[in-house]
Amino acid sequence: MSEVSKRSNTINFIERKASSAAFRKLYADGMGLVEETAAYLDGEGRTEAKKLSRISATLYAAESMRLTTRLMQIASWLLLQRALNSGEMSREQMMSEKKKIRLDTSSAKVSTNGWEELPEAFRLLVKRSLRLQAYVQRLDQDLFGELVAAPMPAMSNDNPVGSQIELLRTAFKLLGFGQVNINSLIDEETAELLANEFEVELEVTQEVAAEEALIQDLSAARDAVEDEHLIVRAPAVAFLGHVDHGKTTLIDTIRASRIAGGESGGITQHIGAYRVETQQGHPLCIVDTPGHAAFTAMRARGATAVDICVLVVAADDGVMPQTREALQHAKAAGVPIVVAINKIDRPEANPEKVRNELSGMDLIPEDWGGDTAMLEVSALEGTGVEELLERVFLESEVLELNAHEDGPASGVVLEAEIQQGKGKVAHLLVQDGSLERGDVILAGEGYGRVRSIHDDRGKVIKAAGPSMPVEVTGLNELPTVGDKFYVVDTLDKAQEVAVERSRKLRQMNQIERQSVNKENLFEAVAESNKTVITLVIKTDVQGSAEVIRQQIQSMLHDEVEAKVLLASVGQVVDSDVDLAATSGAKVLAFHVSAAAKVRQAAERQGVEIHNFNVIYELLDYVKGLMEGELAPEVSESVTGHAEIKRVFKSSKIGNIAGCMVLDGTITRDSKCRLLRDGTVVFTGVLGSLRREADDAKEVREGFECGMTVKGYNNIEPGDIIETFKTVETARSLELKEG
Repeated sequence: MSEVSKRSNTINFIERKASSAAFRKLYADGMGLVEETAAYLDGEGRTEAKKLSRISATLYAAESMRLTTRLMQIASWLLLQRALNSGEMSREQMMSEKKKIRLDTSSAKVSTNGWEELPEAFRLLVKRSLRLQAYVQRLDQDLFGELVAAPMPAMSNDNPVGSQIELLRTAFKLLGFGQVNINSLIDEETAELLANEFEVELEVTQEVAAEEALIQDLSAARDAVEDEHLIVRAPAVAFLGHVDHGKTTLIDTIRASRIAGGESGGITQHIGAYRVETQQGHPLCIVDTPGHAAFTAMRARGATAVDICVLVVAADDGVMPQTREALQHAKAAGVPIVVAINKIDRPEANPEKVRNELSGMDLIPEDWGGDTAMLEVSALEGTGVEELLERVFLESEVLELNAHEDGPASGVVLEAEIQQGKGKVAHLLVQDGSLERGDVILAGEGYGRVRSIHDDRGKVIKAAGPSMPVEVTGLNELPTVGDKFYVVDTLDKAQEVAVERSRKLRQMNQIERQSVNKENLFEAVAESNKTVITLVIKTDVQGSAEVIRQQIQSMLHDEVEAKVLLASVGQVVDSDVDLAATSGAKVLAFHVSAAAKVRQAAERQGVEIHNFNVIYELLDYVKGLMEGELAPEVSESVTGHAEIKRVFKSSKIGNIAGCMVLDGTITRDSKCRLLRDGTVVFTGVLGSLRREADDAKEVREGFECGMTVKGYNNIEPGDIIETFKTVETARSLELKEG
């Protein structure tokens, strides 16, 4: 046999193999692996990835991109081969399309830093995809004589730097960064990963940033102060608990004022802090945190900014969902917990039930042999309140809380807002040192010289020491709730750090925008088919704006999305209306209003402005908007059955079915199905309906009638006409977990 004949027979054999049951199995295996991988990455893999270290998480993102790219290439090749086998494509068409496919996507080495930390299931998927790729490569080479691979960009032999740049670009694409240039930013972990990929040595040098240098200087100055210059400071105490369990009323009783009356629905809307003393003269700083679930982030910050947490639990309700959340925040902060069992004045109060429930959450009461103080109180009547405060102070003595009475102050931002007549206002908790009027402070991206200081009762003061909550003016920008603040030497130094923080924030945002992985690619595709509701949020304080945006962003659904275009502090102004008009957004105003001229402008432009005083009402409104965009759930309801006994032919109106109604009620113009031997042969609408010689609106069970089916004449005796109606039901919004 000639060499040509041998080659021809080999090709025929391979082609038969490519169109045989073996290929069908290969196709099924390949597509099955694609589905299995997608399910893993969108489900279990997403959860597992969140547990990884930064270096392994970066490797996971890069490798998942490689994995999905590899499987997409394999799937494309299999689909083309199937199209060729079925005759949907000619060989020439298939070869033309095949040139666009490559089958050479590599994987990271098992020796790469972070590889062993990757989930075992993920590593197995990578291994299986590589085996499948190798098999398809061999089959492709046997069939077509060459490995499927897109040509690499031409690189000049006399420019080795150009070659390296091209390699780097390819690597960046594999790592999920898309198009990169000399100005693109990467973090240290990604740089290390790239170095491992190219087997090059990487030396990372750390430049001491202005902020770090500032903190080091402040720490050194504080460490130089001898212990005898330290004072015992008042403990900062956070009151946490479920909504309506009496937190605010308890604080009101302690402060001997009625705060709750000024809050909508009796719910605390902002973080506040108050300086109080026990009857024994012991000072306490009470940090009040909002009780509604929407303020989880605020509550978390309240727990981390304090020394002791008081968990308020109503004796009549017992442990509730937000009780558990509050306890988690307190435990995460690592601070002592004192339980206030409130509302013992109510007839249905059951303190023992509360103790039992809390013991199941690893809070064992002291009188049960545990180490958690649980005191029974009535905020309404004042019963047990003083005992609670003294116990809190006793807990603080064990902690030995010390601070510098003098020197530059530092602390935490509790809230930030724009007040009419004052401008930008920051609510601060001084934790160390002394804050004085005229001091230069740095808080987040804001800085400035302190113009005024007010205490928690609104009184103007010249200075504030440790554990004192104050309201200050003078910052150029609103800080973020939870930011640390520092007193620094000069405005220039404060400006330098603030600018550096702003630059770093922009860089982080840029890196996040550059980072593309399989997860957000899938989400982007999914979101392309979503209905988008656009919103402009205006609030009275920065903390509320932050939390509202966060809560709305957490409302995840496959069909509809609420997108916040702007969330800022201050009244609704013309620019907000203009933004809403151009984007079709609604304006949601929380604890703020709009001037008459602004409202008139909104009416002219068709912009809706909605006002809210309670945050969960705002969130319920957004949820309602999203529900309104959901397609209704359509269901069928069968209304009756009729059997065709005779068929009458009419040249004018077509065949007429002489029927007996078997059950239900047949109504004129009803939707209907024609059933023959149990099989649906036509679906349409009834035409005429007659009872004896008269037109009829409906015919009930047990009566004879004549009817026609619009657009269908092929009816036969023995056929069953089934009538039905469709019912549209509004769907409730079932949000996904983020």
